[in-house]
Amino acid sequence: MSTGQTSAPRPAPPRPRAPRRSAPRASAAGPEGPASDSGPRHWSRKLRGADASETRDDLRYMPASALRDASGVAERDARVASDAPASTSGATPRLMRVRRDRDNVTLVDDERLVVPYLAEALGGTHDEAREALSNLCDILPPMRDRVGVVGVPTLAALCGDLGALARRLAKLRALFPDPRCDVAAMVCASPHLLHEDVDGVIAPSLRALRDLFPDAGVDGAPGVDRMVQATPQLLDAAFAAAAIRALAASLGVDEPDAATRIHRDPSLALGVESAAVRSRYSTSFDQTNVVKNRVVRRTGEG
Repeated sequence: MSTGQTSAPRPAPPRPRAPRRSAPRASAAGPEGPASDSGPRHWSRKLRGADASETRDDLRYMPASALRDASGVAERDARVASDAPASTSGATPRLMRVRRDRDNVTLVDDERLVVPYLAEALGGTHDEAREALSNLCDILPPMRDRVGVVGVPTLAALCGDLGALARRLAKLRALFPDPRCDVAAMVCASPHLLHEDVDGVIAPSLRALRDLFPDAGVDGAPGVDRMVQATPQLLDAAFAAAAIRALAASLGVDEPDAATRIHRDPSLALGVESAAVRSRYSTSFDQTNVVKNRVVRRTGEG
């Protein structure tokens, strides 16, 4: 049935819009290689190694080769091999800071950090302090790696009288005659050897240790000097005797067997160390001012 009305024509669907053309962008790295400097910078250029001369990614994680090249260790080793005079003390370089904004790396060795304060302590110029430090490292070669941790007061005391230091080392080498015993390394690790009375303390202690460990130095076995080098606390003969008794009681063996065990492994003496069995050369850990895990102030004392 016709109503006499005609329906409106349905609109045609919209035509698809053509994509907008944009200016071609420079690629980070095309077939010919990295993009030219005239094009826009892309973040992937650093990853592709295009800007290695600018970003220095080889120093970002500080490989050992970069440290050696920056510090001139290889050059110094060559001078030492050829017996050429060295101009520096050869202190180990230390990484001080890395600025990540432009990837700059600053290397400052321990000598440059210590010399200004050492010069002030010695009352001289920087050149004089540098020369004194170099002479000290010639006498004590292991000190080269400990310049930054020994402390300026100790360095100033050692540099103040290098002649007395050399004579002291000669006496200590006479007491520790084993060629495998590095007296210079012992002195750097245990500075108290430079202050103890050689004839009144160190020599009697070594004689007492030989009585406590009769097997030391027999048939090629390490002597008491090697034991003291491995465990400096054993230089206190009273502590060594107490450690033998404590180890014997702990293991249920006799004292000669305990002495043999300590001679085989000197660090066992430290395993039985306590407030009652304590070496005079151990770090003090006085806890009389601690009550129930709290630090308390002593009263009634001046």
